[in-house]
Formats: sequence, structure tokens, C-alpha cells
Amino acid sequence: MKKKTTLMRIVSFVTVLSLTGHSANAQTPIAYYKFDNNLNDETTNWNLVQKIGFSATLTYEEGFDGTTNGAVSGFDTADYLETTSNFSISGNQSRTMTVWIKTSAEATQVVAGLGSSATAARWTFGGFYKNNTPRLEVHGRGFSGTTILNDGTWHHLAAVYDNTSGTATMYVDGVFEKSVDWSATALNTTSAPLRVGNDYNGVTPNRNFEGAMDELRIYDTALTSTQIVSVYTTTLSTNNITPTTFSTYPNPVVDKLFFTGKDVESVDVYNSVGTLVASHKVTTYVDMHSFSQGIYFITFKNSKGKDIKTTKSIKL
Repeated sequence: MKKKTTLMRIVSFVTVLSLTGHSANAQTPIAYYKFDNNLNDETTNWNLVQKIGFSATLTYEEGFDGTTNGAVSGFDTADYLETTSNFSISGNQSRTMTVWIKTSAEATQVVAGLGSSATAARWTFGGFYKNNTPRLEVHGRGFSGTTILNDGTWHHLAAVYDNTSGTATMYVDGVFEKSVDWSATALNTTSAPLRVGNDYNGVTPNRNFEGAMDELRIYDTALTSTQIVSVYTTTLSTNNITPTTFSTYPNPVVDKLFFTGKDVESVDVYNSVGTLVASHKVTTYVDMHSFSQGIYFITFKNSKGKDIKTTKSIKL
């Protein structure tokens, strides 16, 4: 049984859904992995298996929605899950991948991959580098976002490639992260099995995912920003998660950073390199008057010590 969880999100998600004239419904995924104590694809077409020689112990842990054994973890350096035949996305096809992830690791790691190690032939979704932000790449090029994801809380990550415009786009927690123009060099993903928890970087995979993942969905179309928001909010609502409003202001901040949201009891404040610089109880604001100028990441916690939201603030 799923326990009820509260997850904060920004009011603008609702605004996007209400103002757009297009359908908010996402396309049907060609592969959908709930990871509820199994590796089955809900469409039944692309079930996963552990690769031969899987060296770690694949485990299941609490999912993003509180489901017992509802997320998969336990990948070692060269470990991965894979489909038993070549996946249906290859070449320059449009595609979208979305997933819920949780990690505290500071390492190069990957959610999923397609293709081969040849130039422009590898597709890597959710690749992290030492700046701990999301990355999307093909062999020979790639780009990173700015949102710190290794804060030990669940985040929704999405990547879209549109072969009509040649653009690749990333989203974090339903919000646009970054987009680049890849039209100059055609994407040519080699036909190969889907890998989950690693990719096709080099002869021997070495970028295992160091955390938990849940609700991996793959589409053979380029979802719009409205559809990405729909996927994000649908996974919240269908899994009995209540979205509520949370915000911080002003930003940039000089002394007091105020916040809105229920059941906030304490905060952990990290600097731009991930060092914990403050941890204390709060009521209506975070006192930042003594902090040096710079960028800070503030994790708000509830009365049970559970993370509610992590925000980025600029101290003047």
C-alpha cells in the first residue's frame, strides 16, 4: 500500500497547464518501468534483465511516492540492466525519457543509454558530472544543466530530442532546464539494447548510477513542455501525492530569506561546492545576513527531518 506523501512544487506548473491551448496529455510511452520489486516493462514489450556478470546486489528500496520496494538501486561500476533485444529507438528518431531519481553521490553516473561509443552514435540520459547537475549527451557533444541533483531527495528528470528542429532539451521537476541546437550534426544512435543504470561509453561501461530510480518512461516522440509538466504532475496525482505551493523570497537576498509552505522546521544550507555551512531551526525565514556573497542551496526539512524542497538563492 502506498503511504501518502507531500511533495512541494512551484505554482507556475499549474499556470502552464491552465494557460496553454494545447492538450496537456502526454503520449503513450513505448516502455514504462515502475520498478515495483521487478524489472518488467508495463507495456510488456521491453522487460529488463541483469547483464551477465552483474557484480553488485540489485536492490529495491522505497520509491519516490513511498511505495515499499518501489525503486531500483545497487549498481556497481560496470553493472547495468538491459533489454534482451535491440530497442526500437535508433538513428535520428525523436525521443523522450523521463525518470524519478534520488542520489547523494558526487560522481559521473548515468540513468540510461542507447547506441554505441562511435561519434554521434551514443545517447546518454541523465549523465552526471562532478558539478552534480543533469547532463544529456551523444558521443562527441553534450550539455549540462544548473540544478544540483545530488541532494538526497527525489527529483523528476526529463530529456527530449526533437528531430524536426534538431533541438535537445532537459527539464527538472517539470521546469525547463536547458536546450541546445544539435541540428548541425545529425544524431545517429546505433541500434542496440537499452541500458539502464549505465550507458555505452567505452568498451567497458563505467558510469553506473549511484542512487535509486523510479518510474522510467521512454517515448518515441518529442514531448512538448506542456506534456512534460503533465507527466510530472500525473505521476504525483496517480501516486496519491498532494502537490502544495512552496516559494522563497526575495531572491537575490540581503539578510532574510522568507519562505511559504507548511511543516517547515529546519534548514540545511550548502555553498556552491556542496559544503554544509549552516543547519538550524526556522519559523518564517532563513537568516542569511552573515553569509558571504555567493550562491547557496537551501534544503528545507519538516518536523520529522524529511526533506521538503531544495532551492537555490543568491546572497548579495
